[in-house]
Amino acid sequence: MSEGSFNRETYLRLIEVAGDRRDEAVRCAEAGAWIAATVMIGAAIEGVLLVTAANAERHLRERGLWPKGDPLSWNLGDLVRLGAAAGWFEAEDFNTPDSSLSEVVDSIRVLRNVLHPGAYVRDLGPEDEIAEEVYQAMFTVLGAVFEVSLVAVEAVVDAPAEGA
Repeated sequence: MSEGSFNRETYLRLIEVAGDRRDEAVRCAEAGAWIAATVMIGAAIEGVLLVTAANAERHLRERGLWPKGDPLSWNLGDLVRLGAAAGWFEAEDFNTPDSSLSEVVDSIRVLRNVLHPGAYVRDLGPEDEIAEEVYQAMFTVLGAVFEVSLVAVEAVVDAPAEGA
């Protein structure tokens, strides 16, 4: 990606941050802090999708899919819409007749937003709980997003070169 939105330093930092968020999710889960773990999984997924977008920027622009604005200001919803439009979530291994990976990732966006007390009260009932099972499911989705992201960019890798 010679004329892309990300220089190499920013690109490498995005990869590092995505990994850090995943590691933080694990630490939160080990402490039984399920809401915090959920938030960190959402952040890790957002990071993986942003790195995927950086890798495929030229291809996405050629297809007219590159969203407007600064990519570092995009949110998880923006990245889920981009991934769905680009076909990143279409692998049969990750989709069932009942739900698509795109829908599941968007559900994670909603769950991640429960860190806000108003969203928690509005979106979750008194019987709903973010517990270990929710975290484990989200962690599985993170793995799926990572896998489909790798597959999605194999043919279009545009990672910034040294000196870019």
